Amino acid sequence: MFRKDIKREEVDYLADAEVTNFAADRIVRGQRVENVNAKIAVTPDLVHVRGDGRIAGAQSAFDYKKSKTNSDAEFRVTSTLDDASRSRLGVDLLPWLSGPVVVKASGRISEQETRIDVDTDLTMAKVNELIANYPPGRQASAVIGVLDLAQRQQGWLPRVAMNE
Repeated sequence: MFRKDIKREEVDYLADAEVTNFAADRIVRGQRVENVNAKIAVTPDLVHVRGDGRIAGAQSAFDYKKSKTNSDAEFRVTSTLDDASRSRLGVDLLPWLSGPVVVKASGRISEQETRIDVDTDLTMAKVNELIANYPPGRQASAVIGVLDLAQRQQGWLPRVAMNE
């Protein structure tokens, strides 16, 4: 015979699922995600989603954890953004910066606020027309113009971007 008064702490479960070739509109900053392959695990205490796919056309890997006992969710996303995907995300730095930029973002999402740390790798990118404005031996200073443009477009610059 089944009990009618089962308490939440008496129940333990694990549900695993794999999602392949998933797509949806307006998921990340209003952008489409597609070709998503992910593993989803749900327990009484945690929802965990990990996988990869394309966000705004850029190949991305992601990890999302949401505790059922805490209102905050944690996330990590790594993407390689080309000129077109940066433009779709509203970070169009052409003609000053072109080429692929690796972006790693991690943070917490709560009902009150979202906190994000962003790390960028400009190794594969090219700083274009700005370099011509600087004398020989001083071209590295061109990055200041790129950072200024990024700050004007985004309204802020993460500390890690300034340190690079």
